Amino acid sequence: MPDRTPHEHLKDLHAELLATQGRDDATTAELGQLADEVRRVLDRPLPSAEDAYRTLRVRLADAAAAFQGSHPKLTATIEEVVDTLGAHNL
Repeated sequence: MPDRTPHEHLKDLHAELLATQGRDDATTAELGQLADEVRRVLDRPLPSAEDAYRTLRVRLADAAAAFQGSHPKLTATIEEVVDTLGAHNL
């Protein structure tokens, strides 16, 4: 199976973010905000989205740290996306 593109990874992450339940109002809001940020990047065509991908990569790394204890599966997905973006120099 060929490597998946960053776009494909982000689409999966977006779906997972939408499906993840927050444990409180603040977490629910954070999940929604992160899903919106991912959607905005997905809606931008490459190469004009490269800076947006880089900014999102930093944001996702911070989110992974924040969700590590409460949402381990989501954290693993986020970390996979961060790694993929880094591997593609995005």
